[in-house]
Amino acid sequence: MDDRTSRLLDALYPLGCRLLLELLDDPATEVQLIEAIGQVEQWTVNRKLAQLGCARLVAQESGKARAPGRLWTVGHVEETGALLAALRALSDAIDAQNEARRDKARLKLKRARTVRIGIRRVQ
Repeated sequence: MDDRTSRLLDALYPLGCRLLLELLDDPATEVQLIEAIGQVEQWTVNRKLAQLGCARLVAQESGKARAPGRLWTVGHVEETGALLAALRALSDAIDAQNEARRDKARLKLKRARTVRIGIRRVQ
């Protein structure tokens, strides 16, 4: 995996996706993002926004480097929305596959129990 892909995946996991979803709606300051997400430390959001910035997914409006009220925006809105939709679809597919495996294991266990207690014979 190349360095850029690695940075992108690090930036997205897991808080990065939540921040991007918030920023897709409207640009926001760091404080607004903390309030919207809740139960997250300021330094964590700050670090994750920096990672998203290095991955070029978000950008901060120009101005002083440490000005507290500067807005964060998504750099490529359509592409970022498509990326998040693809990640959501991938997650849904993985969940469906895992559920199918669990169902198969449950059925196998149920059959083994019925055979063990003598309710049903093995065919």
